[in-house]
Amino acid sequence: MIYEWASHKDKPPLILCSGGGCVAAARAMVDIVAGARAPVVANGYVGSAALAIFCAAKQRWATPSTIFLAHECFVSTEAPTSEHRDALEQSAIALREDYDWLVGLMVGATNRTRHEWSVLMKGAGKQYDVDEAKHFGLVTRIVTGRELLA
Repeated sequence: MIYEWASHKDKPPLILCSGGGCVAAARAMVDIVAGARAPVVANGYVGSAALAIFCAAKQRWATPSTIFLAHECFVSTEAPTSEHRDALEQSAIALREDYDWLVGLMVGATNRTRHEWSVLMKGAGKQYDVDEAKHFGLVTRIVTGRELLA
């Protein structure tokens, strides 16, 4: 469906409400969204990997009640055997790469530095309301449902 949206001549906004999920799927979406001219509208809740999709858009709109969540990627490498520990360490490396990729997207989309985002996302991270997100450039426009349906 996303490919159909991206290839549509007069693109309507893409409405995004997601707590995140699979980083590989988010990476695929980022490539499509980054090339589209239509806005992406955060509606309700956008967090974790979904934040990457939102940051890829040039026009990042949000409804007034939207909450954003940015958090650090982490995995425990405690394991009962060295074989399990090696597998977990490889997962930790992949997660660190995903985290660096997401932070890079957020830096490119906002007026915050890599260091500032790293501090803000430490551990379980932080939730931001739409006004905070607009203040530091994550949201480019706040829109109402009425405006979207007009």
